[in-house]
Amino acid sequence: MVRMGKEVMWDDELDTILEDDSIYSEEVREQLLEDDEISSNELGFMKGYEEADALCNETSA
Repeated sequence: MVRMGKEVMWDDELDTILEDDSIYSEEVREQLLEDDEISSNELGFMKGYEEADALCNETSA
């Protein structure tokens, strides 16, 4: 992995991922699913986590 300014570039890939994107962003998760880096079960788990986290943040605000 090579860091270039505000972008992260993976050595063997042409795609760049903005630094503020993480494994938890929907776009990155969908790309990982397409590339068979994660399973659909893992994707579902992460979406459930995101929804629960959002609900907790709403009730605590």
